Amino acid sequence: MARFDTVAPTLLRPRTAAIRGAAVVWGFAILLADIAAALAGRASLFVSVPLSLPLFASGAILTFLLTRLRVRTGGLPAWAGWPLTLAAILAAAAGQTLLDLYYYRWLALEVLPGWQAWALNLSPQRM
Repeated sequence: MARFDTVAPTLLRPRTAAIRGAAVVWGFAILLADIAAALAGRASLFVSVPLSLPLFASGAILTFLLTRLRVRTGGLPAWAGWPLTLAAILAAAAGQTLLDLYYYRWLALEVLPGWQAWALNLSPQRM
């Protein structure tokens, strides 16, 4: 039987590299968005950063899943693999956008009433 410490690193290495890369990119993106919101006076940095953690997690997970999909479709011909990957990217972007819109709306209605009035407005200009 193979030892765990010799088998596990080779099995987990591509996954952890993809997760680390996604976490760094999404971490910077979410932090910069929170800093911009704080500078615009929309939210306190100490409130917005913890509340952004679900968005960070979903973005990192979706990026990791897209990376895994691309690895899995690497053996397919380009005419089959790229449209599948493009459809998955569009679905992930739409899902992340809807989560962003409705998560802040839910926070403003249920968790922290009166916290952010802008989160209640789901006008086409905001979307």
